[in-house]
Amino acid sequence: MSEANQIARPYAKAAFDYAVDKQQLEQWSVMLQALALVISDAGVQSLLLDPTYNSNDIANLAFDVVGKHLDEYGKNFVKLLAEYDRMEFIPPIHQLFEKLKDEYQKVVEVEVVSAFTLSGELADKLKLALEKRYGCHVKLNAEVDKAVIGGALIKMGDKVIDGTALGKLNLLQNYLNAKERLCL
Repeated sequence: MSEANQIARPYAKAAFDYAVDKQQLEQWSVMLQALALVISDAGVQSLLLDPTYNSNDIANLAFDVVGKHLDEYGKNFVKLLAEYDRMEFIPPIHQLFEKLKDEYQKVVEVEVVSAFTLSGELADKLKLALEKRYGCHVKLNAEVDKAVIGGALIKMGDKVIDGTALGKLNLLQNYLNAKERLCL
């Protein structure tokens, strides 16, 4: 685990626990995403490193830019991060928060690699089939790779479903090689 994630984890967990307790998962997700976008900006990154700016200056900058997304508790969260010089860790805090949120909501990211762009209808059918099969909500990320030739490669966590033409040919070749060895 990276040092950034080690530092970010307790903050992400605290924000997540609070959001669940107050039934504000989506609000906190939006708030942390907005803060992460601001903090990721190169200009803001240089301000974080500038010793002439104190924690109040950095917190006020965040309030000026994303204040409409922050409630009282969000502002307190930002003040706490600024006070302990943790503002630079907002992007990993956001990423970890989203992972916790996905686990809580039983959402699984699925990557589909195919030779062609999936139509909306085909993507919906695939998503529904995966949700039914695995009993979870699916976030489908489709990618096009012309090397696939035909079919699709589906990656879901540690599960890989190789329905590509090349994958099926390799499977057939392995089967035939094994059968040949048995016949010798």
